[in-house]
Amino acid sequence: MIPNSEKAVLDDFKKKYPELKIQKKRYWEIIEWVNLSTQPRYLVKNGHITKLRITGWNNLISLPESIGNLVNLQELDLGWNNLISLPESFGNLVNVRKLHLWGNKLTSLPESFGTIPCSL
Repeated sequence: MIPNSEKAVLDDFKKKYPELKIQKKRYWEIIEWVNLSTQPRYLVKNGHITKLRITGWNNLISLPESIGNLVNLQELDLGWNNLISLPESFGNLVNVRKLHLWGNKLTSLPESFGTIPCSL
């Protein structure tokens, strides 16, 4: 069971984009994502969301501020959407080791982005 703070992120996505169908992957050992689709997928390991993938969905222009609650997130794939900005809480994602943002309409990153300690 994932913590309420992480569950709230998924709920915020569902509220903002009710047409999204969010799927949980059953196995945490995934070498690569299979089946490119517009359905968000997330992975839970040790009770926390560690991977989140939302790609190729043209209606995705912004993320909920609560995305910053996913402090155990290690991989985030948001490629090929229409994101125009990232929330300031993005800097809370200090455990992200793989980040994919290509194919969006971002022209700048939030100041908090500089607090992410790894080289992405």
